[in-house]
Amino acid sequence: STEFVKLLRSAQHTGKGRKRPSAGSDSNNNNNNSNNKEGFKDYSSCIEALKKMSPSAVDLEIRSLSILGEGGGELGLFLDMLTHHMSSCKDFEILQAYLAAFLRIHEQALIGHDGLQARLSKLGEVQGRMWGGLKQDFQQVLCLVSAF
Repeated sequence: STEFVKLLRSAQHTGKGRKRPSAGSDSNNNNNNSNNKEGFKDYSSCIEALKKMSPSAVDLEIRSLSILGEGGGELGLFLDMLTHHMSSCKDFEILQAYLAAFLRIHEQALIGHDGLQARLSKLGEVQGRMWGGLKQDFQQVLCLVSAF
């Protein structure tokens, strides 16, 4: 098991029982994340570890993920990590690159596993909301630019 996989597994267990503060309880938290009903899981250390790696090292980490285990094993944990971090509206571009590599490498495993398909569907919903927000931001910028 690689260091990244160990981080991924530990992040998955970090938040059991802890709830993310609601939007009303923290004035700095403008992100009301409905995808986090089971408790807050801190995947930021996993993302930071990936960001410090070379592209070939990231590729190797993604290739080394296993489907063995409950809910798709490490593949499921990786999808959870992407989903939770993407909903935080941070590192969107690099998450898209990780997702593209993940889908390219593991597409056959994803097709044949119902639990992973459900996680992909959840990720797709979050990704759609994030793209919608970006599209709205782009439209506002275009309106401002065209006005001048």
